[in-house]
Amino acid sequence: MFAAVAVTSLAVGVGVPVGASPVGDDSSEPAPESPSAGPSHEPTDEAGESASDQPSGQPKEDASEAESPKGKPSEKSGQKDAAKEAKADEHYPELAKKLFKKGEGRYEIPAPKPGGKSAGKVPAGLEAYYSQKIDWSAKNCQDLGYDEPADMVDMLGRAPECGYMIAPIDAKNPGKGNIAIAVKRMKAGKLEHLKDSVKFTPNKKPQGSILFNAGRPGQSGLSHAEGQAYTNFEIAENFDMVGFDPRGVGDSMPYSECESDKERDASRALNPWKDGRDKAEEVYNADTKKTAQACFDNTGKLFGLDAEGRKNLIKHLGTWDAVGDMDMLRSVVGDKKLNYVGQSYGTSLGYRYAQKFGDNVGKLVFDGVVDPGDAEDAKALKEVNERSDRFADLEDPEAAPTGADKTETSASGGGKASGKPDLDGLNANQKKAVEEGAGLQNAFEEFAKNCVAVGREGKTYGELWPHDFQYTPDENRIFRCALGDTNDVKVLTENNTKLLQKLETADGGKGLPTGRKGDKRRVTFMEGRMGMLQGLEGTDYWGNLNLALNELKEGKSAPMLLQLADWDNSRYDGHYDPTRAAGINIRCTDSNGADEPVDEAKLARARKFVEAYDAVAPFQRASVSAGSYDVCDFWKFKGTLPKPQKLSKVPNILVISTTHDPATPYANGVKMAEMIDGSLLSVSGVDHGAFGGLTSTAPGPECVDTTVHAFFNKGRVPRDGEFGEKLKKPDSAKDHRGKTVTLSKRCKMQTFRADGFVLSASKAHVGQDVRFSVSRLDPKAEYVLTIGKKRQKFRTDGSGNHSGVFTVPKGLKAGSTVEVAVVNGQGSTVKSAGLKIVAQGSSDKNPPAAGGAAEQTASGGDSTGASADSGSADGSASSDEAKSGDSPLPRTGASVAGILVIAVVLLGAGAWAVVRSRRRLG
Repeated sequence: MFAAVAVTSLAVGVGVPVGASPVGDDSSEPAPESPSAGPSHEPTDEAGESASDQPSGQPKEDASEAESPKGKPSEKSGQKDAAKEAKADEHYPELAKKLFKKGEGRYEIPAPKPGGKSAGKVPAGLEAYYSQKIDWSAKNCQDLGYDEPADMVDMLGRAPECGYMIAPIDAKNPGKGNIAIAVKRMKAGKLEHLKDSVKFTPNKKPQGSILFNAGRPGQSGLSHAEGQAYTNFEIAENFDMVGFDPRGVGDSMPYSECESDKERDASRALNPWKDGRDKAEEVYNADTKKTAQACFDNTGKLFGLDAEGRKNLIKHLGTWDAVGDMDMLRSVVGDKKLNYVGQSYGTSLGYRYAQKFGDNVGKLVFDGVVDPGDAEDAKALKEVNERSDRFADLEDPEAAPTGADKTETSASGGGKASGKPDLDGLNANQKKAVEEGAGLQNAFEEFAKNCVAVGREGKTYGELWPHDFQYTPDENRIFRCALGDTNDVKVLTENNTKLLQKLETADGGKGLPTGRKGDKRRVTFMEGRMGMLQGLEGTDYWGNLNLALNELKEGKSAPMLLQLADWDNSRYDGHYDPTRAAGINIRCTDSNGADEPVDEAKLARARKFVEAYDAVAPFQRASVSAGSYDVCDFWKFKGTLPKPQKLSKVPNILVISTTHDPATPYANGVKMAEMIDGSLLSVSGVDHGAFGGLTSTAPGPECVDTTVHAFFNKGRVPRDGEFGEKLKKPDSAKDHRGKTVTLSKRCKMQTFRADGFVLSASKAHVGQDVRFSVSRLDPKAEYVLTIGKKRQKFRTDGSGNHSGVFTVPKGLKAGSTVEVAVVNGQGSTVKSAGLKIVAQGSSDKNPPAAGGAAEQTASGGDSTGASADSGSADGSASSDEAKSGDSPLPRTGASVAGILVIAVVLLGAGAWAVVRSRRRLG
């Protein structure tokens, strides 16, 4: 079983009714004031499970070979009454013990090992870190608990290599100690599948490396190295695939530690709902405060840090410091520019990287976008969360696809089950969370309609989901929708709500038994809610979710619902992966409410927020809308994440947004593309994220994967317009301004960038030299500039830019206007501008000759970067370009910077001609 890559869970919980969390808010942006307390909807690592934890119907290969999230063999220890208390370092990776253990109960991270070659820009004072040598080896991967090298060689033709990169806790004060970042890579090369084996041919001159992060603050990312090599071999042929655990996460040291396993189990067992709202708030708020203190007590404890040292460590476990490690890793592996794919929270990492290290941005892909926030200087991006009309009843779409055919989606975003909330008095982050709750209701309705449709087919679980249910006791069980047999989504919603609320009072408020031998835990309401949210993560879970709801409907036990909740909590063999603790530390370090009083006024706002959330997402509501404080309200310092900025000088970034993404609403992607002047790929679908290999071993939709492959391999994105498979029915979603975007095909490209071709003069006479500058063409490609019968070849730099001079040829008649065109290798005109021919002495003045400062800036290539900028690009004319086929990758960075320099020169020297367009949605 290839478990190195598998399902990522929904977004980290901030800002939902007690015990839940809204999908999509895994951004580490400021949290609403009333997020989850007690068992929250926290992230899982990659999917995996122990054989002993498998109820019937759970996805598996063979029970004897079941694996835990990172591909580690299961301990097969069976279920526990409660998680046992372990030695403080029992779950530390063996590699960390070999390298960093200095004695019983004491660890220390050494200085970086010299001998490496740093690439690109290196921050002053960090030279020793950027030029360090990583001891890469397959044996290190084993010592991190991963598969035998021979197993990977049999599957992928080469074994992954692992190691630790040493980074300072505080990049501004390196003397305050170090941390260790766990890293893994798969070397680039061609993989061929033969009859009984695979053949791997190393790429001796790869284009560089690509880093990956599949989301959720706190989720491990090491396995994405082999996961991407397995799924996206088209880019793995040309790039090294690199996975990493961000600081404080997974196998990176010290990793985040909050509650013990036993304490976490006790927290999940809380079920005070039958005693009313006030009691529920009292119980969960006390538990929340205890959780916050546990993080400061335990994170870094074994590394000799006192209370102040642990606080300083946590202060540097946030997103802003993590992107510094990404830049260091970029340099250490030998790349001048960062190539990166981020999904969900990984899009926040990528966006913040571009904000902090704009000069070092290479090719970035953001998939399943977290709301980037609002840049203060981006006037066009208004506070959309203040618009209550965003939450009007949604149009009831046609039924979603049935059974295993999940390639088509319904025509619009949901039914009419959700109500219109009262948002008065809520802050922007609470409003954002309510909006995401509406998206979650949308995801539930897609599941519910599909459940009804599949239930009418009379097929078995084994027929519908063979991978999940083959060879299980439920293989031949007829699929019956637990929510009923109606097309009314209001009824389906209410049925689901009643099912979940049964857990509030079951067995006198204790909850239902687990139904699993040796496991005496109880399935409480919050376990049910967490399992429900995990089941809505994607269509792959829908069979398991319906089975879980049917078990709940029978009312005897709820094994599958608990299993889904355990996946959500990263609990395997009685032990909790540190994912949740890392998620808390990252989220609260980024943004928190520590500078505001924790008082009754805040709690009153929290109650109102929960009421609004339940109004738009009624399928998951409790019997009472209890408010709670956030764990971040009890943090010991103010958040460290800077405000977002409008980025207009970074190279083109490819943004992917799915119409019915249950975790990160479609509107987020449109907003992100605007904020970064990027290229938006809209995708019809219902899963969280669209690019293959990040959330499962399966590829994504063909039009998505081929777009990403071409982006990395050739530096190209499709032209604006629709492409890919034709949908059976049109699909639609609303953007961040409430505008409807419709797709008749699976994919649609929309570019939010200035597209430029600049001449230094609008008119010229025969024999006169005219400067030209092009940008965002294919990198390092040959083109021909034509004027009349004259042809002049030129080659673009590594960023697709070029600046040069041509002489107006003889034979052109004064008073005429001639086209100056840029023609590609296939003979197609990609850019053009008109030049008026005038008599001698009446032409525009020209800037300095070619080779001056303006040309060097415009043609800077990979050595010329662009930093984050608060300004926005000009130009708003719509594009008349063709709507199909491939176009050169639009880029700014050095190109736009150079054009602007030329423009400044020309404004003082004479008239200038600019052919430029900006494409916008609609």
